Amino acid sequence: MCHREIFYVYVYLSPKECGHYCYKNISFLYKPFYIGKGKEKRYLDFLNHNKFCQNKVKKILKDTNVKPIVVLIRNKILEQEAFDLEK
Repeated sequence: MCHREIFYVYVYLSPKECGHYCYKNISFLYKPFYIGKGKEKRYLDFLNHNKFCQNKVKKILKDTNVKPIVVLIRNKILEQEAFDLEK
């Protein structure tokens, strides 16, 4: 476990599905389809996730030719905080 504040939690949103989506104290104008934790530039590696996420990203790219919208939920946090928030 890393004990440095180098992690973040991010959300991928579908630019195809606008609306109002609320989860606890966070709201989005597009439908979230993936939440992850990462460090460095992990959030930009759209096709290096689980099969569900890969398929969703490929469909978005095919249908709209636009990458998913990325929102950083929290930045500069410890790894355990990132795991907890991701859940």
